[in-house]
Amino acid sequence: MLFISKVADKKSVYKDDIVTYTIKARAEGGVALNAVVKDQLPEEVALDESSIDSQADDYAYDKDSHTLTFKFDELSVEQVITFKVKVIEEANEAMDIENIATLSADGCEEVKASAIIQLIPPVIVPPETPKTGYETTKESTALSAPIISAIAAMVSVMTGVGAFALRKRF
Repeated sequence: MLFISKVADKKSVYKDDIVTYTIKARAEGGVALNAVVKDQLPEEVALDESSIDSQADDYAYDKDSHTLTFKFDELSVEQVITFKVKVIEEANEAMDIENIATLSADGCEEVKASAIIQLIPPVIVPPETPKTGYETTKESTALSAPIISAIAAMVSVMTGVGAFALRKRF
């Protein structure tokens, strides 16, 4: 019986993020002959070929189909495959990127495993509004209250003096 698992080291990503995938493959109850792990990478990522780490007897990357293939002449104990990809797409809205790997061998039923990462749209920060010099701040509000009170008091006094002067005239 064949077993395969696949995980990504990140759950959410932005464009230009690097994601490390780990695939684990094994056969239980004996040795699986001519085992093959295939991983067709999603279009939204680009493989860093120098990051591939595997104990496979042979592996290849087909750039046209975007597919990694790892071959094991005999598979019994767990084999670990790791590689890195760079996210090359930018999303307008959040979207899931599913990456599926398969494991097959002579006389065994093919099994699959997948890892899903969420591509998040970039955060757009609006530009800061230019300052005009007329903005209200706590400091300006605190200073203006006593000034307004003083002006109101002066207007009140002047109005009273004016009214008193008018009364004396008539």
